[in-house]
Amino acid sequence: MKLYHQIKQLLCKILSRGIVLLAFWVMPHNAMAGELVFVTDHYPPYEFMDKNNTPTGFDVDVLMAAFARLEIPIRIELRPWKRAVDDTRLGKVTGMFSCSKTPGREKFAHYSDVLSQTTPSLIVKKSTYEGSKSPNLEDMRKMTIGVIAGYSHAAELRAENVPVVDIPEVSYGLTMLMGDRFTGFHMGRETGLYMAAQAGLADKVSVIPIGDQPRLPFHLCFSKKVPGYKELAAKFNKALKLMRQNGELDAIYAKYR
Repeated sequence: MKLYHQIKQLLCKILSRGIVLLAFWVMPHNAMAGELVFVTDHYPPYEFMDKNNTPTGFDVDVLMAAFARLEIPIRIELRPWKRAVDDTRLGKVTGMFSCSKTPGREKFAHYSDVLSQTTPSLIVKKSTYEGSKSPNLEDMRKMTIGVIAGYSHAAELRAENVPVVDIPEVSYGLTMLMGDRFTGFHMGRETGLYMAAQAGLADKVSVIPIGDQPRLPFHLCFSKKVPGYKELAAKFNKALKLMRQNGELDAIYAKYR
């Protein structure tokens, strides 16, 4: 009888440990099978919070529609861009958007097909700006440029010896520009025009294209630390292609123009 109880206790211990190990290995898969989390920052009209504190915008609506087609539930969260990049690198979230391609990001991010595009520009004060109407790198070396901390062009401008001032978040950019913290605010044309109109500054600022920078594609960047990221990206790209073919993408973009 004593031997029977010893064997029973041993089997119970083995079984309990087996359940714990099984839960450990299965958990990541179940997390992927459930709600996915994608992060971005405040970058209107691509992504921003509406009056009900709900994420909305070009790229937000595209993501929601594409994953609805795939019947995969997602959650979108807005946070400072630098944190969004770090969370994607560490695999704390499924991915980030709207992100451009850089050599550094390719180490930890898998890019989707093109989600949208932006036109690199400078927002300048009409009352004080006397520079080129299509400034290039040489022109910007004679200026002070405000850039969002963590954005890819911040490092690129520094590498080209352009004087740079870091901006913690997009929403601070126009306030810092109007306060003469820098000469030009490096921002996409679409975002610059939208923000100026929303802030009532359309008559006080100009949004001028940067002469030697082409339109910049944006992507959905899947964290390479998330299991099955390649398969997930392939499904998303297929849904995106169908939306482009049937006119759904154009309809979404038209809402914010």
